[in-house]
Amino acid sequence: MNNEIPNILFENTEEYKRHRTALDKFRAMSPKAKLQTMIDAGILTSELTLTERYQSSSSEEEAGEKENNAGSSLPTQS
Repeated sequence: MNNEIPNILFENTEEYKRHRTALDKFRAMSPKAKLQTMIDAGILTSELTLTERYQSSSSEEEAGEKENNAGSSLPTQS
């Protein structure tokens, strides 16, 4: 019995191709169009703040900061 995981090239999957197409289109948008897309998607409000769904609680933020700072040389946003 072979228990090996098959080596699938994810770049060849239809899901990946659709993702890349959407990402390329988003990156080609103007900053104003990107903001409008995020508003339309319910990520940002018209005041450009995160909608409630995308806001994290303070305990989640603290946990995320600890995780991000653990062994990382990347700067954190304050």
